[in-house]
Amino acid sequence: MSEEPHAVVRLLLKRMESHPEEFKREKGVFIDRWEIYVNDIDDFGSTEDKAVMREAMRKFRMDEIHEAVMDELINGPERRRGEEEARNYAQQMQQMKQQRAANQVNVSSLANTYGSSLAGMQQDQNALLSQQSYGDARLAQQRSLVQSMNHTKDQYAKSILTSTPEPTWGTTQIHSIKKALGL
Repeated sequence: MSEEPHAVVRLLLKRMESHPEEFKREKGVFIDRWEIYVNDIDDFGSTEDKAVMREAMRKFRMDEIHEAVMDELINGPERRRGEEEARNYAQQMQQMKQQRAANQVNVSSLANTYGSSLAGMQQDQNALLSQQSYGDARLAQQRSLVQSMNHTKDQYAKSILTSTPEPTWGTTQIHSIKKALGL
């Protein structure tokens, strides 16, 4: 003989029916508001209470898993490609910063290295000009690289904005397909 679920279980089931978004993980409301009670029912409820709550929560979790799997199948590769591009861009920017820092010339330390004689000063001047030319060339090369990267990034953004987006499957379409298939 099966007993009826406790009143608190029935209350939570009614809340699930009227406000299903509160029991999904993605919004954070479940964790902030309802998770402790669902866990307490699992810990302290009767066998019937536990079974009813588990079945109700199973429906929510399976729907979430289904949506996540469909999203991954449809949008996952593109999302990962974008993340990889962002990581590569950040690494290139970090490398350029490191190169720029390594190429900076401390003029006073170079001038002091060669001494104060006229011949030493001439050598100092030639060395500084040589270092400055090299630094300017590297800086120009780095600027060119950044501009080309920005141009490529801008082209990518423009292609995204001007292209016709591929349709994605929303919850409504997924539920309609499941209903049609009898799932």
